[in-house]
Amino acid sequence: MKPFFISRQIPWDQPLCGRSVELMRLFGLDRNDLQQRILHYDCRLSIGPGQIALIAGPSGSGKTLLLKESYNCVHKSQRIWINRIPLKTSKSVIDCMQGPFDQTLRCLCRMGLAEVFTLLSSPARLSEGQRYRYRLARAWLSGKQYLFADEFGSALDEPGAAVLAAQIRRFISQSRLIFIAASCREELAEPLRPDVIIRADRAVSCINKTILPTRKKKTG
Repeated sequence: MKPFFISRQIPWDQPLCGRSVELMRLFGLDRNDLQQRILHYDCRLSIGPGQIALIAGPSGSGKTLLLKESYNCVHKSQRIWINRIPLKTSKSVIDCMQGPFDQTLRCLCRMGLAEVFTLLSSPARLSEGQRYRYRLARAWLSGKQYLFADEFGSALDEPGAAVLAAQIRRFISQSRLIFIAASCREELAEPLRPDVIIRADRAVSCINKTILPTRKKKTG
């Protein structure tokens, strides 16, 4: 099990001029009010092979920040950020994949990229949903232990995202890799079945509290 310890404090540092000052005056605010809006992110978790952590919360709640901090806790030789995998224009999908041919095809099919003309197209010509699936396949075949995914499922419709989440759950359990994802679509927690859920919900107040309930194992 690898422990993650994240503690970040983010003060308000947005410069103020022109209409910003006018807007503050309209709502009766001064610079002291802004200085008090400090966001605190505190997170501790342990996660091991074959497990999934889901960072959930609405847009702007700090999900990506927590994901980046988790990413920085892992040595670069063991980690891959799925969203940063490039989309080539000069090679086909199948030619961009690493590993034995049979293994590559199985992985692509598992990701929902089984249509032959899709595999012969370049990654840059794929739809948004297909691009995400392609990047997931590339990440799984990279040999990295820790897979990080931001905006998980956001490019897919609800049924497609649920199917992909269930596929990832099975694959992570079988492959013993570690999957850490951030998503605003909390309904994906059901098919993804994460071992840890990190909730990054920002309320109206200036304090952001992170709660880490672990998934209880079924008994009997």
